[in-house]
Amino acid sequence: MFHGSRGTEQVKKYQSERKGKGPLYKLIKALAVLNKSATPRYITLAGMFRKFSDMIVTCYLPVFFMSKYPTFKATYALLGALSLAILGFCSNLIGGIVSDRFEDSNPTIKTKMLGYSALISLPLVLIATLAPGGFWVSFLAISGHSLVSGGYSSIAITMIQNSVKPKDLNSAISAYNLFTNVS
Repeated sequence: MFHGSRGTEQVKKYQSERKGKGPLYKLIKALAVLNKSATPRYITLAGMFRKFSDMIVTCYLPVFFMSKYPTFKATYALLGALSLAILGFCSNLIGGIVSDRFEDSNPTIKTKMLGYSALISLPLVLIATLAPGGFWVSFLAISGHSLVSGGYSSIAITMIQNSVKPKDLNSAISAYNLFTNVS
């Protein structure tokens, strides 16, 4: 690829272009892009807390259902997987369609949808884990939680897209996904 003296010049040119462009530099640049305005900064911070709470719920719920309702082990395994897959997909799709459809008439619709989904999902988790209604009440409450709170990521990413310059968009979305998943 790089032959002779001309190859040496190409290597030096490549190295000078690469100087300061390593992965750590790109990570710091992406973090700076998220911190330029308030919307991406707060959306990323909220997404980190939201992902953390989702991981707690995801890890805790199977243990809860298996210890509290051991006779429904196979039922929970099958219906839980279907519920998460179908209702999570529907939640993302519905959240994206509703927020995009009403954004022109109500500019704060995305913020409201994120806030209301968090407010509605908390009582559903409490009903599922604390209410004495039995397996089906708990399961329906957790399914409702999946439907209500599953669409936060698509709405958050579109909010970041709307508030970041197009040239910084890839860095901003990559940094959002990195920071929310690492948290």
